[in-house]
Amino acid sequence: MRRLLALFARYCAHHLILPRPGPVLRDRAGACVGRVGHVTLHGNRIVVTGWAGAGDRVTIEDDQGHRSGVHADLAAGEGAAPGAAGFTVTLPCHPRALGISLDTAGGEIRAALALPGRLAIGLARAALLPGFAARLVRAAPL
Repeated sequence: MRRLLALFARYCAHHLILPRPGPVLRDRAGACVGRVGHVTLHGNRIVVTGWAGAGDRVTIEDDQGHRSGVHADLAAGEGAAPGAAGFTVTLPCHPRALGISLDTAGGEIRAALALPGRLAIGLARAALLPGFAARLVRAAPL
């Protein structure tokens, strides 16, 4: 039974995708300087996508001290401000709290990011169970 549960955990790590919408990033004056499009739990990784000013440094940090940062230099998606660039940042963990900081010419902007809760993750894992069972039956020797 333990092997079956471990196999299902690996299956979930590969197939689980759980997106959450992200916040608008505003400067001290209240002007929109960026937006987090999605915070996605994808397997064993947190993937944060969005847009900010071209060249701005975007950093995500979890409650365990893990950090990852990039410069916004990708093609910005729909709804981005003129002159904006896209970003994608990942962290290889399952934190309880996650924050984003945006280093702009006008200073640093910080915001908290919403993560999927235990219930949402449990329901998403349960939704993967039929596919796992079907693949398990197909892989069983006759």
